[in-house]
Amino acid sequence: SADYVSSPLVLYTDRGDAYVVACDRSGRVNLYDGATGGMALCPSLDLGARIDSTPAAFGNYLVVGTTGKAPDGSETTPQIYCIKVE
Repeated sequence: SADYVSSPLVLYTDRGDAYVVACDRSGRVNLYDGATGGMALCPSLDLGARIDSTPAAFGNYLVVGTTGKAPDGSETTPQIYCIKVE
């Protein structure tokens, strides 16, 4: 498991569902069910590069930036992702 340097946040969908979002340094965006604390139905998304910053949320969208460093130490292009959570 990878370590975390970004802060978690809570995202609310249009349906009122709450998810705790935690991004780790291996490049995974992890979703936890805000009501139970357990993993969400789609628990993680691998972005392929280290995430060091806290994501932003607006409505049911996440904005996540990667550093350009892959988990294996190789260089990648830094990216900014917009992810819709439904």
